[in-house]
Amino acid sequence: MTFNSAWAHLLIDMDGVLWRGSTPLPGLSAFFAALHATERRFMLVTNNSRLTPEQYVTKLARMGITVTTNEVVTSAVGTAEYLRQHACSDRRGSWPGGRNPSAGVGPSARRGDQADKPFDSSPGWSEGV
Repeated sequence: MTFNSAWAHLLIDMDGVLWRGSTPLPGLSAFFAALHATERRFMLVTNNSRLTPEQYVTKLARMGITVTTNEVVTSAVGTAEYLRQHACSDRRGSWPGGRNPSAGVGPSARRGDQADKPFDSSPGWSEGV
């Protein structure tokens, strides 16, 4: 499998693209083997907010694919980051009243230690996109 050499970064949808339900689509392992071999930067994205990035990492691991939580962005994580960047009172992440409203985004996607954790947009990601 080869990738276009002009593609420095990839955004890859997950649900229905990499798997259906809990069944990986044909070629999934080969795709990730080729992707990792190129050392290209990628993000796995989804508009599904039911699972946390950690749960997606676990789901992929059950399919034999190794990724990190920094490579997974859900709609809840994206929404929370947008709110952090655009709704904060001082751009440093301070919220009026001291409460982070993004902690309530998505039914389960930002619970626990994720509630106040900023999204890591990996500096330099936008270069060449």
